Amino acid sequence: MLPSFLDRQGTETFREPSSVWGYLPQLNEWAGSKLEWFAERVGGKDHQPEFEAFPIYDGERLEVFKALGKSKKAAKEEAARLMCTSGHCVSADVYAVVERAERLVVIDDYSRFPSVLLPSGSVSAVGFYNFLFLCS
Repeated sequence: MLPSFLDRQGTETFREPSSVWGYLPQLNEWAGSKLEWFAERVGGKDHQPEFEAFPIYDGERLEVFKALGKSKKAAKEEAARLMCTSGHCVSADVYAVVERAERLVVIDDYSRFPSVLLPSGSVSAVGFYNFLFLCS
């Protein structure tokens, strides 16, 4: 299992936002179904509301990325910017490898591990274990 989002050393890089492709759609695309948003009105006058938003990633409430905006979308965009630039977003490829590794049977004696076939070729399970440790 990957550690808390904030404990990760991220590998994902996001493009500079544009007027049509900001941080919010990039983050939603990267995270897929693992990302939810908390967004609510927190104040302001009727004609000038203020909203607060923060991401919930894989069930973890990431209030450290809480942001304010004049609309829900603006608050989410700012929270997405904070999350994307935090350095904690792990590449989807690494995440997929770790998720698959969670299904492996844990063996006490590493010398008896079989080889594991990765896209880059076959590596020993000890090397694979070390790779997973470095990614976490």
